[in-house]
Amino acid sequence: MKIWVIGRSYPMSINNMQGSFELEQAKMLAKYNNNDVSYITCVFHPYKKIGKWGYNSWEADNINIYTNSTFFAPERFKMHAEKYKTFIWKKFLKKVEEISGLPDIIHIHYPTNITIANHILTYKNKRIKIICTEHWSQVLNKTLDRFELNQLKNYVENSDHFLSVGSALQKSIYDITQTEKEIPIVGNVVNNYFIPIDRKKDCKIFKYIAVGNQVKLKRYDKIILSFYNLLKVIPNISLTLVGSGPEHNELIKLVKKLNIEDKVIFTGSLSRAETARYVGLSNVLLCFSEYETFGVPIIEAWACGLPVVTSDSISVNEVWDDRLGYKIRNANISDFSKKMKCIYENYEKFDKDYIRDYAILNYSEESMYNRLMYYYKND
Repeated sequence: MKIWVIGRSYPMSINNMQGSFELEQAKMLAKYNNNDVSYITCVFHPYKKIGKWGYNSWEADNINIYTNSTFFAPERFKMHAEKYKTFIWKKFLKKVEEISGLPDIIHIHYPTNITIANHILTYKNKRIKIICTEHWSQVLNKTLDRFELNQLKNYVENSDHFLSVGSALQKSIYDITQTEKEIPIVGNVVNNYFIPIDRKKDCKIFKYIAVGNQVKLKRYDKIILSFYNLLKVIPNISLTLVGSGPEHNELIKLVKKLNIEDKVIFTGSLSRAETARYVGLSNVLLCFSEYETFGVPIIEAWACGLPVVTSDSISVNEVWDDRLGYKIRNANISDFSKKMKCIYENYEKFDKDYIRDYAILNYSEESMYNRLMYYYKND
């Protein structure tokens, strides 16, 4: 089967590894049944080019990668420039066609905001199946402008299958579009880098970790303040923050103000393999997000056998299992600190093997591959 996976970008430090989840799915698809997989991304930005401006291509991890970077200053002002972007996409995909031939499947991630629906959907006239997976938080929060709303409705009604990564996002899609079509839930895949690591050799310090872009909605300041409260009663703990973003410097200032620089580690942006090692060497993953369409760091922690303490914003499963950690309804700093303390005091009650097995059963590459193949092969 020949598959095009279209994602937001190619993951690099300059774009905070944007496109990681889409690229990982493309690599996963290429591992099975001799699938011919191409990863495709078309970027419009004033400086975040992929390698070089214009067309670029290479092969890595058994997939073909095609990128197109267009200098686009209006990106800052959220100008859609539909005709111009359609022209660029059309020219770019025509070149990909000439090199690789037409696919059987085009799978678009974040369809509402990265592609032009009117052009992509013309591929159905060539008997190509169009699959969409929505992840975007602005769909979840119903903050779409008119153009984005039309994009979403067009894809929902005219794609062969429109998938959502979580139930809260699924509900928003139904509310916004009023569609009568089924919107199945198919979550993200957990990368095989995330495996348990023996932490017995380094057990003097109990390690909390949080992973993700350092933006306001992730509420890393509340994680730091919760950790600070806990530190007053439990001194042998540390906090690692993996990632970067617009809030990074403010978070560093907060740590300095609290005088806990020796207890908090900022790693900056890391590769997936480096992130997996930091998570694997930790004891508990923390998530205090205001909202999440899914919650990838949660399933990555579970794959490493780690329990979690999280706000109730995540949508990784429909029914919470207390053997996986603590999920706090309407979380505040006081309650979050209490659950961090509770998981510290009851850590031996959490079965690492059970947590790992849960992640593999529900989010492993094989599990996700089989789910996607169902929609690829069935109308």
